[in-house]
Order: sequence, then structure tokens, then C-alpha cells
Amino acid sequence: MKLFSQKFHTAQIIDKISDWQDYRHSCVSTYSDSRRERVRTASHLSVVDWDIYNLNDFIFTHNTIVASVQSDKDGHTITESSVPSINANENAWLSDVLGPPTNIYKSFVGAENFYEHVQDFRLSKGKILDAVLRQVKNEGGEKVWYVDILVATNRRHRDLVSRISKKEIQTLSMGCLANITMCSKCGKTMRSDWDACQHMKYELGQPYLTDYGYQSKVAELCGLTGNSESCKFIEASWVENPAFQGAVVNHYISIPEARNISASNIINLQKETNGFKDINLCDANTLRHMRVADKRSMTALKLYVSELDRLSRQKRIGSIASQI
Repeated sequence: MKLFSQKFHTAQIIDKISDWQDYRHSCVSTYSDSRRERVRTASHLSVVDWDIYNLNDFIFTHNTIVASVQSDKDGHTITESSVPSINANENAWLSDVLGPPTNIYKSFVGAENFYEHVQDFRLSKGKILDAVLRQVKNEGGEKVWYVDILVATNRRHRDLVSRISKKEIQTLSMGCLANITMCSKCGKTMRSDWDACQHMKYELGQPYLTDYGYQSKVAELCGLTGNSESCKFIEASWVENPAFQGAVVNHYISIPEARNISASNIINLQKETNGFKDINLCDANTLRHMRVADKRSMTALKLYVSELDRLSRQKRIGSIASQI
């Protein structure tokens, strides 16, 4: 399989909000020109409470967070040139899901900003204030989407903000709820783990020769074309090692009930919940649809759901035994 390298923006200091607005406008204009039509997208900045999100209390960053992939004629086989945009957990988003006509990228707006996917709202570092599509050509000349987000991180998190300012940490990782997924190899749509195809169970992440004569990769396509509720982005976390290498800080901008699923906090979660015994077992139904971009936290999430399943089985067995 041929591997491609992608080039991304380097970090720059930007002094005013108009720089983000100009950048947003240039992205929309590029998209409009490419389709030879006028495209209007509402800027969410107009509804931001700038008395709250101000320069004294927040640091603002412009980040690339996720990329789309193109599919071949069958609507699910990921093209060879798009394979590098599959993340480390073998998740991917089709261009017509991430962008028009489905536009699930918009769900980033208003989502939380965490550190290492520690999804406790009490530990939120800030908010995602805006999101915009950027059209890019990959190495094969295919047009794909990158999503850029405007992130406000509260300055009260001094250590984190200091590291961001010093460029010691420049990467973000997305978190989403994938209510419907599709196998990139066979095209089967799935609404739960129970109806997963054999490729999702045993071949995820493996290269294979497509019917079109090139090698692709078995990946889980999150979301479904035309269904904006099929996938929802719910957070973006500062991480040490991103799953999508494009998720880097592009610019620094100076302007006037989820569970803890971080790998580094699984032990603490066990203690807090009496060895998982105090956890609402219904949580597993939601968490099965959860996808996070960095591999360590995704592994922790799977272990977490597995433990909830074990406790659920014990509870059912105990209930049946008590009736015998």
C-alpha cells in the first residue's frame, strides 16, 4: 500500500478575531468557488457571549481536528489516497457525511474542551466556539474536507495553558457518538456491536485488495449520508499524541453527563464506583456508540464497557438464581 504524507499549517500567533473570521470566509469562498455557487454559512461567533469568553480569562486556538475520506463508486470502499486520513482507531468519516449534505461537522460547535478525554464536565477546560470546513486535495488529487475549530481554553488551567502557549502541547483529539456506522469493506450499516459484520470483528485495520485493483484498509465509517443524527461530535481533547496527525494547533488567537474514560483514570473510576458496582449499567448502551480518536483512551473505553457488560450479566444471573 502506498503511504502519503500530509502537510498542515504551522502554529502562528494571531492578534484579533477578524483573523479567524477572514479565515472562515476564505474557507467558505473556496468551497463556493469549487461548486460554482454561492454558499452561506452562519458564523456562530455572533451568538458567543464575549463577556464570558474574553482575553483575560481564555486563550483561543485555531485547530484542525478531523479529516474526511473519499469512497469509490460503491459508496463505502475508501480510496487509496484517502487511507492516510483514517485515524489510529480505524475510524473514518466520508466527505458527504462530515460535510455537505449531512454536515455533522457542525456538531462540534458548543462541545466541550477536555484533556486526554477525561469527560467529566466538572473538569472541562473550555468550549468549542466555532467550526468550519476547509477543502483540501490529498496526494491523489481528491478533494476532501478538513474541519477547523475555534477553541477557548480557560486560563485558570494554568499548567495546560502554559504548555499550549509554549507549544509543548499542540494536538487535539475528537470524541463523538457514532449511532450508525458502516463497514468500509462490505458496506454493511450497523447500529450496535451486536450486528457487526465479520470484517469489523476480525479484520478492522487490515489492508485488503479492493475490487477496483488497489489496496485499501478495513475501517469503521462513522455516520450515514443524509442522517445528521447518525454521528455527533461531543468534545475535543488536548492530547499528547493525536490519532489524526492533522489535529494540530494552527494558530493562537488573542481576542477581546459523560463518564471519565481516560486510560490514566480507569483505576480512580473503579475506586469511585466501588469497583464499578455503583455505575448505572444503562451507561453501557450509550458508551458502545462512543468513539475517541486516541488509541489509549479508546482501549480504556472498550475495557470499561466490557466491565459493565460483565456486571450486567452477573446481575441477570443473580436475579434468575433468586427466583429458583
